Amino acid sequence: MSWASKLSKPYRIDHGENFRLKDFDPATTGHLRSKEHAKELLEQSIAEMAELQDKLYAQDCWALLLIFQAMDAAGKDGAIKHVMSGVNPQGCQVYAFKAPSSEELNHDFLWRTSRVLPERGHIGIFNRSYYEEVLVVRVHRDILKNERMPKSLIGKNLWRDRFEDIGNFERYLSRLGRLHEGLRRNDRSHFDETRALVCSPRGQQVVYAAGGCRGHRGHVERAEGGVSGS
Repeated sequence: MSWASKLSKPYRIDHGENFRLKDFDPATTGHLRSKEHAKELLEQSIAEMAELQDKLYAQDCWALLLIFQAMDAAGKDGAIKHVMSGVNPQGCQVYAFKAPSSEELNHDFLWRTSRVLPERGHIGIFNRSYYEEVLVVRVHRDILKNERMPKSLIGKNLWRDRFEDIGNFERYLSRLGRLHEGLRRNDRSHFDETRALVCSPRGQQVVYAAGGCRGHRGHVERAEGGVSGS
């Protein structure tokens, strides 16, 4: 097992059914001994990513999709900027998904992300994603109203059905050679806000667990409030 795998293993979600957000200590530093040690490993990983990206591009068979999902001001932009700084921008595209446009509302909820998926040999980064449809839309029902779904399809199983649609979508991408890595970041300073936003018995847990049981791996990172990074 590589040093990078050992470092990420405690935070990797391979089986969402057994995932519990409370099991992750927001103050943990894992195998990192100091900020200097973290900086050293970051520089080493950036160099390795640059080499792996060259291989990805040369093979022209696989694509890599990185999904960053978190509350506002939780560090998504900083993570993308620092961790992906060594990647060749010609083979990497970053997309930030904000409030849907009128054109996007005229399509299904997976349309706006489907149209910008990375091509083979490339890396795609989503700053927020289709998981907004089971978070923000679940609370702000006016967004759901603007999607103009037939009323007969908006029932008690709507959110379960959307999770199923997302799972099927991600399995479909995996079978076509697109690898997924999901990072769902949750600062302690944002935790209460996140929990209130979701307003469901299992809260944010539902979204975190989904990443580990949908045909791709997810990673959860909880950092003590104010710590920068991914």
